Amino acid sequence: MTTPDLGLGGARPAAPSGPATDQPGGADHAADRAAGDATITQHASWGITLACIAVLVVPLVVAAVALHGKPWFPTGDLAQAQMRLVGFWSHPPLIGPAGRIGTTVQGSHPGPLMFWFAWPVYRLFGSTSWGYEVSVLVLAAVWIALIAVFARRRGGLGLLLTLLAGLAIVARSYHADTLSQPWNPFMPLLAFFLFLVLVWSVLCDDLVALPVAVVIGSYCLQSEIEYSLMVVAMLALAVGWQVGRFVRLRRDPASPVRDQLRWLVVAVGAGVLVWIPPVIDQVRHDPGNLTILYRYFSNPPET
Repeated sequence: MTTPDLGLGGARPAAPSGPATDQPGGADHAADRAAGDATITQHASWGITLACIAVLVVPLVVAAVALHGKPWFPTGDLAQAQMRLVGFWSHPPLIGPAGRIGTTVQGSHPGPLMFWFAWPVYRLFGSTSWGYEVSVLVLAAVWIALIAVFARRRGGLGLLLTLLAGLAIVARSYHADTLSQPWNPFMPLLAFFLFLVLVWSVLCDDLVALPVAVVIGSYCLQSEIEYSLMVVAMLALAVGWQVGRFVRLRRDPASPVRDQLRWLVVAVGAGVLVWIPPVIDQVRHDPGNLTILYRYFSNPPET
């Protein structure tokens, strides 16, 4: 179809009446608009994620403010825990909190990650008992945020909302002291919830989750030895799954085997790094804490 000649050198085509993609550049314009819509959707998704995190974290902030007006003088295990932070640089913690472990020589839980992770916030808030409580609340907030991030990676907003709703019920069932006092049985509670999400992610081939799972699992185990069987078994499953996947991928020249290898190496490096302090203690002392743990649990003094 043509339009009448307007004296400009002949007939010209009529303006197309079809969809925009029929015009020159229309496909590019549609692609750009789709990309823009996807970006807006992604930003909205992250906004909802941050809002959900805030819903669970705001009560922790309120708790920190409320605790500031209530002087706290830790005793017993809690006092020993704070002493590890008071002397953090003069005597860096190499082992975990003291436990009812050992007979002639008292043993401690396996490692010091609960002290190392708490120290920066403790120091930032004046190296006080209240600062120690704030550090525990901040760690709880970090675990909640990581649960939300990996839940979103795993199943989008639907899974994120489901898991955080369950986490809110769990957190509500705890007494306020549970999430604010640095007693080692309390410290891994939310961290272990995160660990479960991370192992699940690893089994779904989320490579980023593997080194994080190694660190968080080690944190739980080092803080409270009762987590040892669960953490070791699930880490063995996660690492074994990824090693098996690496072996399978090597047979396919087009597979992303380098990414797989890189994250496996990062996970091994993270594991070595977080277990260096207990090994240093083992080498420096006779008996080392790891030896005390082995002797106690391999030949317990009571039924």
